[in-house]
Amino acid sequence: MSKYDQYKSKSTVFPHKHCAKCSKMVPEEGGQFGEYCSADCAGYFKAQKKSKKKRTFLFIGLYAVAIIVFIVLALLQT
Repeated sequence: MSKYDQYKSKSTVFPHKHCAKCSKMVPEEGGQFGEYCSADCAGYFKAQKKSKKKRTFLFIGLYAVAIIVFIVLALLQT
């Protein structure tokens, strides 16, 4: 007997969460794909996380280059 069988006869819904991308129901303890309903949703968020990380490092790199350029220009003017 599944722990969710107790909810079949009642009017209540078994404890669950919703997928962050498509809002489908996912069991509370996590399904096969964790907090996502399918591999597509999990892959989408993994790609988003990777893209955000890449964008952050690019911004930090460009900021560092700009600071170095300003320091070099300031030293060349004196």
